[in-house]
Amino acid sequence: YPEKFFNRFPIDPTLVRSVISTLLSDDVYLGAESFPAPEHASTRLATQAGMLYVILYFAPGSLGGDFAAMRQAVDKHFSDNWRIPIHMGFVVDLSEQWRYYPAAKRALDNIMTLSNVTRAADLNLRWCTQASREMRGFLVEGVLGQKFVLANMQALMDCMRRANVCLRWRLLHRKCAQPKLRAMLEAQVSDQEVMDLLLLSAQLEYKVKALVAKLLASKEQAWQGLKARCAARLRELSDCFTGNKALTRVRRDERMMSWFGRLAAEVEALGGGGGGGGGG
Repeated sequence: YPEKFFNRFPIDPTLVRSVISTLLSDDVYLGAESFPAPEHASTRLATQAGMLYVILYFAPGSLGGDFAAMRQAVDKHFSDNWRIPIHMGFVVDLSEQWRYYPAAKRALDNIMTLSNVTRAADLNLRWCTQASREMRGFLVEGVLGQKFVLANMQALMDCMRRANVCLRWRLLHRKCAQPKLRAMLEAQVSDQEVMDLLLLSAQLEYKVKALVAKLLASKEQAWQGLKARCAARLRELSDCFTGNKALTRVRRDERMMSWFGRLAAEVEALGGGGGGGGGG
């Protein structure tokens, strides 16, 4: 169906090959910023993997006979996932959709062995268990606060990424077409455990987002207050070297007075952008 349907609208083959080459070689949507870990590659490239699946039907010769290109496509985009969303909740199972295309089927058969699928499922199970344990710890009453979020932002982000990745894979592949694989995946994690993990993830993301929004809203006020305190301390240090303060044994030093005075002036002249730079 897709191949015959798309043939009604012929597109320049050179353009199609260029698009396929770009989707195979580049991170089109710059997903590395959201999912930088190498083990999250399939999630990072998920959007363009769905695009690649559709566009390959404009080049059926690649699906049917270009064994090298299809091996490259599967190794990069579908090495641990064979059920992919393509648009607005539509999910396709590559093991069914590509069964009539020799090159695509052979490439997919190389990764859909029982050992590979078991390894991917076991890894996903470990991530689910780890994400659930970490999120329950973060969500204990009194733990999440502004200071905690600032001090543990990397750990929170890693946990939320892990939860999203393992949930996505588990939800997609629980209903795969292969009965043995489906039974194995459903036995590993129950429906209730999947729902619990989903709710924990949503709750943690909501709370972290609210705290970060509050921190950003009060950023300027906090910056101005800390800048004023810093400038005041520097002025005090400058005054210490006048030799006129009571109960001080510090001798007058014009150079130190001038230096601390200049530092205080520079701090007072800093703008809001300085606060953002210092925080990075």
